[in-house]
Amino acid sequence: MEQSHPLDLAFRGKRSYIHGTDIYTLIVSQIREQECDAAISLSFHSQLLRQPDLIPASESQIATQRESTRFRGDVRIGRGAEAQYWMLMESSREVATRLPCREAEVVATAMVDPNARTATLPANSAGTPIEQVVFLNKHLHLLALPAPATQWLFARLELKRALPESTAGEVTVKLNQVLGGRFTRSSISCGGETIGNIYFSLAA
Repeated sequence: MEQSHPLDLAFRGKRSYIHGTDIYTLIVSQIREQECDAAISLSFHSQLLRQPDLIPASESQIATQRESTRFRGDVRIGRGAEAQYWMLMESSREVATRLPCREAEVVATAMVDPNARTATLPANSAGTPIEQVVFLNKHLHLLALPAPATQWLFARLELKRALPESTAGEVTVKLNQVLGGRFTRSSISCGGETIGNIYFSLAA
């Protein structure tokens, strides 16, 4: 990915914001075109209500744009001196389409242990790998934590490499940390290998 990309995404289900799973899927499709197996960091700072632009930037440029009314998140591909950075900036383009959300279908076979704060999907479950991770983690939050005053949102993802295109093995998330009752960190395992962390936050 070497240039600015105006993205064209849909709302999911009854949501009035673009879901992070679709942002992730689009970004990873660009990475796979380059046969890249680098680490990925994806952060959302607020909800996307209109179509986003994915804009290349330096780490310092991202820092200066965080106060912009259009800034919605950032992406890092790779680590250290080889890392590439991108900003998610909300445009004025309205979202014109709406697609089904598979959340209920994805978590239907989930096995949850609220005491251990773990949730697992068996091999070959419904959904894409990113849908499995995000929806499973939300399902775990709703069963293992006190009922929230608002809603839990997908806020950040840190991966050693992109999730596989399909998951032949189990997918497990483990809720490891809750900060101030509003921010959480969960580890992600696919086929028995821990491959990263996913972070949720409560909507303001």
